[in-house]
Amino acid sequence: MWLVLCSWVTAAILASGSTAVGVRPCRPAYWYTRNGVIHTACQPRNRNCTILIRGLSYRDKNEFLRRHNKLRSKVATGRLRGFKQAANMYELSCSALRAVSLIRCLQEWDDELAEVAQALADQCGDMVHDKADARFTSNFKVTGQNLASERRSNEVRKMDGLRFVDTWFKEHRDYPPSQVKHFLPNFSRRPTGHFTQLEHLNDDYDEELSS
Repeated sequence: MWLVLCSWVTAAILASGSTAVGVRPCRPAYWYTRNGVIHTACQPRNRNCTILIRGLSYRDKNEFLRRHNKLRSKVATGRLRGFKQAANMYELSCSALRAVSLIRCLQEWDDELAEVAQALADQCGDMVHDKADARFTSNFKVTGQNLASERRSNEVRKMDGLRFVDTWFKEHRDYPPSQVKHFLPNFSRRPTGHFTQLEHLNDDYDEELSS
């Protein structure tokens, strides 16, 4: 089972299998990539993989956005021990805009980002990141990505993706608060890239955290 977060977008499937070949139809905008890589959305589904559960419901999407915002708000409001209050941080969904200290509305769920994330999950390969040049969208030329998976051999049921989001956030325990302004993943001997991806914003917006 895979959980793929591309920037702030999530796609989930339950499947098993390995290799795939060929190219599947995709948006014309994806035909031309840097460095000659094949865009993730143009990669075919894995023919050796039987997908049992695919995609997220409207309720699932809202739950993921709410969980992301809840965890991000801990940083934004200075409620995460050792981390300073945010100068500017955006809420990830506009559908339920409310007055939350220092959190502003950025965007709703992005279906195109989810489409690209789902395409990666559909490949059912080893749980490795695709190339950064292979996951851009019309609105986001540069995107981040978090991956998670779990294995089961008995019952088929929906994966608890919120548990993975919580696990990513717990990496803050290993991240030096002194480096929070940069939010780069290489300031710790232990993995912290999931946490920095969860909290980080594109520099096209405002500087995220106060120094």
